[in-house]
Amino acid sequence: MEEYNQETHDSSFFDLNISDSVIYSLQQTCRWALFLAYVSGIGIVLGFLCLSFAWSYVDRLLYQAYGGGSENILFGAIMFVMLIYAAFVSLLFTFAYKIKQGVMERNMQKIEQGVASMKFYFIISGIFGMLSILFSLFTFFRASIL
Repeated sequence: MEEYNQETHDSSFFDLNISDSVIYSLQQTCRWALFLAYVSGIGIVLGFLCLSFAWSYVDRLLYQAYGGGSENILFGAIMFVMLIYAAFVSLLFTFAYKIKQGVMERNMQKIEQGVASMKFYFIISGIFGMLSILFSLFTFFRASIL
């Protein structure tokens, strides 16, 4: 029976003879993830600016349609959704940046941090995906009963 050797199990990711095509694929994945993070970040900033400048008009329309009191709740809900989206973009950016730096520097710790960020991104987006499916099913069955 082979004895457990700590040195062989602590070997680096790059000691496994990773081919150049895998490194290239990681770099391309990071490049696209950074592109998506930048575009999403710009979208968040533009959305926030549009909401800030147009809120007085939206506030007036909501006041005429529904009366007073609901405008601030809607503004808060929209801002909350934008903050959640910004957190997702932050996780995506962290993933891409850490993986890119880790591959360039051959630093396993940065790669692990990037993968952990992506894992958290997928967990949170999976939870929100399941909640949205449940909400859709609830509204479907509620509409069919009425």
